[in-house]
This record gives sequence, C-alpha cells and structure tokens, in this order.
Amino acid sequence: MKHIIILLTILVFPLFVIAQDTIQSNNLEYYQRRFEHFNQMKKNGNALIIAGSVASVAGLTLYLKSWESYYYYYDDEAGEMITAVILMIIGDAALAGGITLSAIGKAKSDQYRRLIETNKNTLSLHMTNNGLTLRFSF
Repeated sequence: MKHIIILLTILVFPLFVIAQDTIQSNNLEYYQRRFEHFNQMKKNGNALIIAGSVASVAGLTLYLKSWESYYYYYDDEAGEMITAVILMIIGDAALAGGITLSAIGKAKSDQYRRLIETNKNTLSLHMTNNGLTLRFSF
C-alpha cells in the first residue's frame, strides 16, 4: 500500500507543478492584456480632457462674443449663441468623461503593472524610510 501511495505521489506531483507554471504564465498574459487595456483607457481619457477643455473655452468665448452683439446691437439672430451653448455642453461632458476615464485607467494600469512586476523574476532595489531594500522575486 505504501508503494502505491508513493508511486502515485511521484506521478501526480510533476503534473501539479506543470499546471501551476501554465496558470502563472496565463495570468501573466492576462495581466499584460489588462494593463494595455487600462493604459489605453488612460490615454483616451487624457485626449478627452484636452478636447473637452478646448471645446468649453471655445464655446464660452463664442457665447460672450454673441452675447455682446445680441445685447448691444439687438441682433435677432441667436444661432451663434445656440451653437456656443451646445459647444459648452459637449465640452463639459467630454471633460467629465475624460477625467473619469483617466483616473480609472491610471489606477488600474498601475495595479496591473505591479502585478506584472511581482509575477516576473526580478531583482529590485528600493529606497524606503528605513533604509535600502533589496527585493528578489521569482
């Protein structure tokens, strides 16, 4: 009976080790894909912040210009004013969405970057308040 248990242990243990290695490499690929996804989300958020800011400032400038011509010269055409208000609304919506995307993308991409770094064989040197830390992970 002891021989059968030892034989089964010897045969099953290598399969378990191989399965763990496969799971770890699959996790690393998954973490890499998620990191790229959230990094792209951060970049898109930054682009929306810039575009939203430009649209809001342009809408506000157009609104002030059209308000002056409407108020002082009694211009009945309100097309510029409507365009300015729509431009400000779209700019503010893009700005709000961009801030949200950028914040979530940065937090999650940093999280997955740390997971990738901890799953690789690394040797790192860190400065802390207590001194110098040498970390080796495998």
